[in-house]
Amino acid sequence: MTPVESSLRRLTYVSVTTLVLVVAAAIFNVEQTKSVERNLKRKITKLEKKVSQVEGRLSIPQISGIRSIPYDGSWLKVKDYNLIEKQNLLNPVRNPPKGWSIKNCKEPIELDSCLPFPWPEKYIKEHNHPFNPWSFHRNIEILVKLILTDQNSPSLQTLLDLLVERAESYSEIPNKKGRFVIYKFDHNTGPHSVEAGWVSSYANGRMLQAYSLLYHHFNDPKYLEAAEEYFQAFTEINFHQKEKKPNKWFSYVDKNEYLWLEELPLAEQKKSHILNGHIQAIRGVYFYWMVTKSKGALKILKASLLTVHRYGEQYRVPGKINRYDLYQEYNRDYSPFRSISQQKFLYSITGEEYFKNLADDFATDMRWHK
Repeated sequence: MTPVESSLRRLTYVSVTTLVLVVAAAIFNVEQTKSVERNLKRKITKLEKKVSQVEGRLSIPQISGIRSIPYDGSWLKVKDYNLIEKQNLLNPVRNPPKGWSIKNCKEPIELDSCLPFPWPEKYIKEHNHPFNPWSFHRNIEILVKLILTDQNSPSLQTLLDLLVERAESYSEIPNKKGRFVIYKFDHNTGPHSVEAGWVSSYANGRMLQAYSLLYHHFNDPKYLEAAEEYFQAFTEINFHQKEKKPNKWFSYVDKNEYLWLEELPLAEQKKSHILNGHIQAIRGVYFYWMVTKSKGALKILKASLLTVHRYGEQYRVPGKINRYDLYQEYNRDYSPFRSISQQKFLYSITGEEYFKNLADDFATDMRWHK
């Protein structure tokens, strides 16, 4: 090798080595920057949580007219809201999907293949659970409207009877009083985990809406009896301060005497406090109260409405999507715009300005969310 070739080789080696070092340094700097960014994001998230906690505690509304009443050997906070009867909510307006007709159902009528809205696919394929309270309620609304329109259709009545029979097979009366919808599969949503046999305020709320609708339009005592049983489940209360608990429950009174209607009743001390389930349950009790004028239902309404009035602000995350629950500080709602409509519903049945303002706050928060 000539001296020139040797010098070129050394120069090439040095150049390549230098290039490798430069690239390595650049990669290191990029990774270091990413690490700094990740740490910064974690710190920002933690700070946001702390700020939200502080804001939640500082934003406790001033509520007049709160009182504690004796209830089942304990105490329960209530407020005497002036409930407004929205009888128009009892008018079925839901139509079947386009193309569905009872005439397309083969005789004899078979429930699962003939429903206007089938059971959710996940319930069938993953859980082998051909019953879902939301689908039940939705199908009831459709069938009531169709039967009122075509009262001489025995097939519609048969389908309705089969649907009610299915609902009964997925419910129990475990405490000798209240009827609970029973979910026969384990349910795990990350922070929340419940075993097969779990119950839910959301489920019973949907059942109350459906059976109140049935009784209101058909005046059949069997529908009223079912509605009464599903309502009684709301009175099976787990009081924080009492050692003896019901076998099944979704109504929970916290240490401050506020009533929570738990969508996922957790055995642990910390409860989920899911906003959607609580308000759907309120809606069910409200429907039941409209058709029965039950004093027991009125107490549950006065207490559960007050809970939203007291804690509703804590579901806000200013500038972002609201919280789904209060179990985690920053668990965003997967269907947030219903939070707005639900607060508007509470305002419409109470005239309480707080609920209207909270709906506006949720809307403002999410308007700026990206």
